[in-house]
Amino acid sequence: DSLVLAAFGSNRGNQSTALVAGNPGTVVHDDQGGTGNGPALLLTRASQASAGNYSPINATAFNSNDDWVAQAWAIRPPSIAPVLSWRFDEAAWTGLAGEVIDSSGNNLNGTVKPATANRPTTAAANPALATNSAGEGTCRYGSFNSANRQYAEVADSNLLDLSSFTVAVWVYPRSWPGSDLMTIVSKDVNFEFHLKPTGVVNWWWRDSAGTRQFDSTNNTAGRVAINSWTHVAIRFRPGSQTLFINGVANASASNALAPLSNSDPLQVGADLNARHFNGNLDELRVFAGALSDAQVLALASERHA
Repeated sequence: DSLVLAAFGSNRGNQSTALVAGNPGTVVHDDQGGTGNGPALLLTRASQASAGNYSPINATAFNSNDDWVAQAWAIRPPSIAPVLSWRFDEAAWTGLAGEVIDSSGNNLNGTVKPATANRPTTAAANPALATNSAGEGTCRYGSFNSANRQYAEVADSNLLDLSSFTVAVWVYPRSWPGSDLMTIVSKDVNFEFHLKPTGVVNWWWRDSAGTRQFDSTNNTAGRVAINSWTHVAIRFRPGSQTLFINGVANASASNALAPLSNSDPLQVGADLNARHFNGNLDELRVFAGALSDAQVLALASERHA
């Protein structure tokens, strides 16, 4: 998302309609009167969702012979770097501590469980996004088997004690749970999201007033299909919580209180109640801030070498 400001000036200040804003601009300042002489100034704004592809923002002069000038500025919100980024691109996991690499630079490297021969693996045969002509895709991914109680985790860090955040991951279930829940990502009471037996996503957390949760819609747009990749993201800001499916806002809530923090590990493919995921997971991102809708959509199409 970008905010575009456009300023228009004219030398016909004695005309209240010296400059008239056109779509898609919204007037934010209008300094032109019907009596005095001098310059007229009109300032408009518009939101643009696609970087580098702006719709024209215009104004009409009262007289085509009037002298006028225009200037525009595109202002993008500051980008938010992830506090944790697991790409699951390792050639193999051996059970060593810290071998699930965090590419955010914060050294929040993960460890797979169990560390025995029944540990999870990485694979590359069926990535979420195929490699394009530039040699970029989502590459390898983690493969988890619920029967072997497989998952990956990293110990608690103050970087993961979040009150406003976005968490996103690619999800490929080989099955839906027969009953109860199948955990995708969990930081326990801070946030955790799961699949339900119908394939919908359940987002659960706890605040000082009690337990909160809501689901994605129980239809094609809100279900995570079996044997198919789906991008799932949750975005929390006080007063507004949104669940995204494939980069599109799908369901929302409006709880005002911040979620509780804790000293529990961040777990992928399981939670503290041992509800294990069965399938593939990839490209986990945790942001200490609420991304815009456009930034969440960009995550769902993000590739790397």
